[in-house]
Amino acid sequence: MVAGPVILAVEPAAAIAGGEVALLGERLTGGGLPVVRIGEAPARPTIATGARLLVPVPADATSGPVTVTTDAGTAEGGTLTVGVRLAADLHPVTGPAVAADGAIWTTVSGSRGQQVPAPVVRISPDGRLEAFAPGPLNPTGLLLMPDGTLLFTSRHDGTLYRFRGKGPAEPVATDLGTATGLAADREGVFYVGDRGGTVFRVAPSGTVRPFCQIPPSVAAFHLAWGPDDALYVSAPTLSNEDPIYRVDADGSVAPSAGPFERPQGLAFDAQGRLFVVAGQGGRRGIFLVEGPARARCLVAGANLVGLAFAPAGDCLITSTSALYRLPGAALG
Repeated sequence: MVAGPVILAVEPAAAIAGGEVALLGERLTGGGLPVVRIGEAPARPTIATGARLLVPVPADATSGPVTVTTDAGTAEGGTLTVGVRLAADLHPVTGPAVAADGAIWTTVSGSRGQQVPAPVVRISPDGRLEAFAPGPLNPTGLLLMPDGTLLFTSRHDGTLYRFRGKGPAEPVATDLGTATGLAADREGVFYVGDRGGTVFRVAPSGTVRPFCQIPPSVAAFHLAWGPDDALYVSAPTLSNEDPIYRVDADGSVAPSAGPFERPQGLAFDAQGRLFVVAGQGGRRGIFLVEGPARARCLVAGANLVGLAFAPAGDCLITSTSALYRLPGAALG
């Protein structure tokens, strides 16, 4: 009697539709291509050997057990947690912003110079979607203030804007280059990333000065303020070896983690752990930074651009066209 397949591991154990997960095991192939299911959804391996299957997560997959069936039997592995899509037909360039009540802000940013009817989107805690037209083109980096005011950058006109939920947005600071990433420190000072190579410091009064220089990006700068009171920056280039930069209070820049392939959105969770959307070692998705040269892929995903953590701990993830929610427990 021929022994059946055995699944030893599913790596990573969480995914967004379109991401690729690896099934590791024994006798995973038989007389033909094995039948793989993620929950109830069939999935077709792109690489299949007796010890490893590489499986894209289908669009209709939901969280559930992973099974492999060959002509010798069926094996069940662990559960794959699949992110739930909250909104589609979006165009985020960076990560979402999450309010204290759980409301989520993101964008339909449009290509540079494109006029989108309602480029700022809010998803209420009960799932209702509201679209706003605050005026400026190409809203990009997002930041929520404690009073609920939304700040955003426009990579079209290089301006930082304030939007109070109604009426036109108000300029806070101008002449910020191709303004993309946005972060704030504990003192209420804003940092705006010009993908041309400069991070600007914007005082609460609106006074602007260059803060540091970062190698230019082909896409966007992504910024996050760390629990160590330093600024963290990713700047994807055409290289497959881009670092995450750490910037001290005096503006000195040093590589902090990596290298990564096209690192994009950054976020710290409530435990102070740094997560980054990137690629590394042939995998793409969300990585937990575990040291200067150590990172572990915890979420598989394709075309992801950013992430943020909700007050309750869930992870909100943006792709180039959609917004997803993943339980915080999936990230450990």
